[in-house]
Amino acid sequence: MNLEEQRQFILSEKVYNDLTPELIKARENTVFLTNKYNESFGKPSSEREAILKNLLKSIGKNVHFEPTFRCEFGFNITIGNLTV
Repeated sequence: MNLEEQRQFILSEKVYNDLTPELIKARENTVFLTNKYNESFGKPSSEREAILKNLLKSIGKNVHFEPTFRCEFGFNITIGNLTV
């Protein structure tokens, strides 16, 4: 199963194996990006938002998390400018 298929399986809320090579790599990438984001505190918002765009499903304008931000994968997180 490739990473996209595993993402869809996770989002279906079924039990999944989080120790597949694809999900281990995805989790490592998430740690790298959250570290990069946390280290960017005090830098221009455009730089910080670019990191979040690579990490999360979607973001609104002028959004941020205060350090320390952590998540397992990030691909299902949406923040800012949501309509209900």
